[in-house]
Order: sequence, then C-alpha cells, then structure tokens
Amino acid sequence: SALVVNRTISGVAWLDDGDGVRSESETQRISGINVSLVDTNGDVVQLIGGGTATTTTGNDGSYIFENVPAGDMFVRFDANGKKYLSVPKDAGSDDTIDSDAKTTDATDGTFESGITDVIAMPAAETLYVTHYGVENVDLGLTEMKPAINLTKDVDREELTGDGVVVGAKLTYSFTIENTGNVTLTNVMLSDHLDGIEDASIDWDASSDAATGDGTLSAGEIVPATATYSVTQDDIDAGKVINTATVTGEAPDGSEVSDDGDATTAIEYAPSIEIIKDVDKAQLTGDDAVAGAILRYTMTVVNTGNVTLHDVHITDELVDDVVTFDWDSSTVAATGTGILAPGEKVTATATYAVTKDDIDDAFVLNEATVHGTSPNDDDVSDTDDARTDIEHAPAIAIVKDVDKAMLEGDEAVAGMTLTYSFTITNTGNVMLSDVKLTDRLNGIYDLAIDWAKSSDDATDAGVLSVGETVPAMGKYDVTQVDVDSAVVTNTADVSGKSPQNKTVTDSDDAATTIEHSPSISLTKDVDKETLTGDAAVVGTTLTYD
Repeated sequence: SALVVNRTISGVAWLDDGDGVRSESETQRISGINVSLVDTNGDVVQLIGGGTATTTTGNDGSYIFENVPAGDMFVRFDANGKKYLSVPKDAGSDDTIDSDAKTTDATDGTFESGITDVIAMPAAETLYVTHYGVENVDLGLTEMKPAINLTKDVDREELTGDGVVVGAKLTYSFTIENTGNVTLTNVMLSDHLDGIEDASIDWDASSDAATGDGTLSAGEIVPATATYSVTQDDIDAGKVINTATVTGEAPDGSEVSDDGDATTAIEYAPSIEIIKDVDKAQLTGDDAVAGAILRYTMTVVNTGNVTLHDVHITDELVDDVVTFDWDSSTVAATGTGILAPGEKVTATATYAVTKDDIDDAFVLNEATVHGTSPNDDDVSDTDDARTDIEHAPAIAIVKDVDKAMLEGDEAVAGMTLTYSFTITNTGNVMLSDVKLTDRLNGIYDLAIDWAKSSDDATDAGVLSVGETVPAMGKYDVTQVDVDSAVVTNTADVSGKSPQNKTVTDSDDAATTIEHSPSISLTKDVDKETLTGDAAVVGTTLTYD
C-alpha cells in the first residue's frame, strides 16, 4: 500500500526587542496573528482530508498546520488588526530563533503582512517516514513605542537694565522630534503662555520632507517658533516661564505628548522716591511765631520696574497724618496704595510751629515713603524739607514806684519807696539767664518773684515767649534825694537767647519830692527882766 505521510509546518509569533533574534528572555508571545499557507499562485493551500490552511496564533503565540500536501508553498502572516512593528528577517546565525518572514508595512508604518521564503514539501514516495515536519517558521514583531520630544529655547534668558520694559519681545524656538519607532500623525504644538503670538511649526524645514504637514516619521525633526511681549505682571513676577506641549497620534490611536519650557529671568529692581517741599522756606518777622502753619507737599514716584503695594508715608513731625491725593496719580487704574512703575502721586501734610522750633531756629521735617514689592520686600526713600526761623529775641521791663510824689510829712529823708517791675519776653525765642539789676545805689530786697511767673512750666531764670514775671525792690529816701527833689531809679533786665545772644531793656521810675523850704528862729535872753542893780546902763544881756 502507499505510504501515508503527515506533513506539518509550525512556528511561533513572539514579541521581539527589535533585533529579529528571539533571546531566552523574550518569552512574551503574540496571539491572534492570522497564518495561512499559500501556493505559488498566491492561493490558499487545501489541506489533505479537506479544509483550507488558515489559522491564528494561539495564546502561546504558536500555530501548526497538519496534513499539508506536497508542493512548493509559503507561510503568510497577517496582522489581523494587531499593531506591531516588523523586525529584520533572518537576523543572526541561528535559523531556529530568527524571524522568517519578509514583511510588508502599512502606510502608518506598522506590520501589515509577512511571507516566508518558499517551503518545499516533498512527495510521499521520496520519504521513508510517516511524519515530515518543518518547524520554527517564526514571526518576530516588536512593540510600537510611540514617543515625541519637545525642546524649547528662548532668545533672551535674562532681561536686565533698560531691557526690562513692558512690551520687550521674546522669541521662542522649538525643536520637535519623533523619538519613537512609529510614524506620528496629527502632530500639533500648543503654547500655554497667555499672549503668545505666531506659534507655528515650520513643516517646510522638516528633516523628512516626504511625510507632509502634521506627520513625523520615526526620527524626524521639525522646528517651530513663537513670540511673546513681556507684561508688567511678568516683571512683577521676576520671570517669564513658558511651557509648551507637543502632541501626536500613534498608529494605534493613542496620543503621545511632551512638554518643553523656557524661562527668562527678569531683573527685579523695586525702588521708590519721595521729594518733599514746604511752602515757607523761611519764617521772618510776624510769621516767626509759634502757631505759624507750614504746608508740606510730597511727590512720590515708583522709580523701579515692579508694581508697589501698600504705599504709605511715615512723618513723625506730623504724627504720620499725611493725606494722599490718589486722584492726582498719573496712572488712575492702579488704585489706592498702589504704584505702577513710573507712576507718580502727591501727598500733603500741615504742621504748626512750636516755641521749641523757634528756639531751634528751624523746622526740619523728614518723611519716609514705604512700599511693598510683589516679593514682599520693603522699599523706602527719605527726604526732608527745612524751614529756617528768624530769631528775634527781645525782653522788656516796666518799672513802677508806689509813690510818684512825696509831699508834706512824707517828703522827708527815711521815707521808704517800693518799686515793682514787670519783666516780659517780648521776642520769639525762649530766654535764659534772665537777670534784674538796679542802678539806684542803696536799693535793697531786689528780687524776681519766679513763683508768680505766668508760665509755671519754666524754671527760674528762664522766660518762654510771652512769659511775664514780677519783681520787687525797696529804697529809703536820703536827704540828698530830698534836696534833689526827685528820686530817679533805672532798672536793667537782661537775658540770653538759645543762640547765646544777650538782649536787654531798661526802664525807670521817678518820685518827685515836694520842697517845703522854711526857717525858724528861736531867741532867748538870759535876763527877761532887769531889776534892782541890774537895771542900769551897761548891764549885759546874753541871747541864744
């Protein structure tokens, strides 16, 4: 009887690392791959006993055809919707662990089909066995590894000095690269920076002109550019961070993406300036008095490059009572307490001159403006305004006597005259070392009664502006005074200004003494009666 031979063809589909050689570590198999035997005409082979030579790889990736007829044929593999990539055919030197199919890829670059070299299945009469098998007719495929990379650069990594201005242009350049092993489609670039302009991919400059717009083959590189105008918010932040995203679609419909960023550091230079003026640079004459009002105007300017918040002025002289006129700000949109770079605002304050100021001969008012930067740094500046005050020290004395005239019985030597003095600081500065002297020789109990001063806050010997103090003195009239018919008494007062200038004043008081000239003669005789022997011529009478 004729020899019956079971001819078989078998193999496996495995997941390769891409080199086409199945290593011991590559144990993952691929199921669901369509496998068929086709003849030299491309028709599916009919198996002995009926049926067509078609199957799919099992869960273990294997397949087997039995009852294969004699003849020349090929093993054909079809992707069956699976998304893998082809590997090299007949790689390496061991035919039992290589991939045996010459593959054809789909338009998206993935494995579509593969076919082996011709396999000759011998006729039975040439065989001396009942089984003839062709093994290790294998198909190696590798995973799709879609990936994309975005590199982003900016032409200016730092803005400094005069370059830190609103509207400064930044130009971004992007390099988009397909770093995977499959073609990517629908490649798009998006930039997340609000205000970015002209973001576009230059497909004409692609490294693979054959792919067309929106498509990147494996390893293909394409450039892109965009521009941006710096805003005040960026300057306040001290930097511009620009992040862009590139996306692409893999053949299996999955999306791949990558982000790229570029940072431009912006020189951070917060600063503020205050210019202070006063309406009266000098007080003279009637203006040089306590209570005179000085009006200050302060001009505040943001001289830095960032927005300042919490702008306020401290002025100890006016107890920090400073009024800002934010309506006068040169940038109305910023709001109260906020100054944009270059913005200017005015503020005012008033001050009433004190006696101490007049004593000092000037008022120096120092104000400090403060502001807070976006980084919470405090910036400040100080300026002052000076008002010089004319010193006009003066003192006055008014002298009175209790008796302007002595007459009658009072117009005699020994009569006591009492003098009262009123001493007043009639200048505009405090006086110290106040002294009273009297030119009348013999005056006594001369003293200033500081306890009765009109300003009990000052010490003895000191007169504040306008302060009055009394003084007293006594004098006993002499016969010389009576003979002179008048007692004229001149007193002097002196004091020293804060600048050590001595001021004086004098006043006098006169007491007129009534002259009452008279003379009397009293005559006595030693013998009022002459009698007897004495009543003769020649008797001597003695008169006194």
